[in-house]
Amino acid sequence: MRTKMDKEMKKSAVVDEAFKTIKTSTGVTDVGEMVGKFMAREAYYSQLLQNVADSDSRIDRLKKENEML
Repeated sequence: MRTKMDKEMKKSAVVDEAFKTIKTSTGVTDVGEMVGKFMAREAYYSQLLQNVADSDSRIDRLKKENEML
């Protein structure tokens, strides 16, 4: 039982240390706010990927139209 508790304490210490690092780097102290920022950043990244795909499709379409002309 003691070893299991020690393992859980070590895991908790790792999570606490990661939280402190994130808090120091971002200046954000609220976990909910951190999650919100990460989610917003993920949504922004997804939108950028979609824009790249749309632009690639448009380029291909315009190249084909140009060849036809």
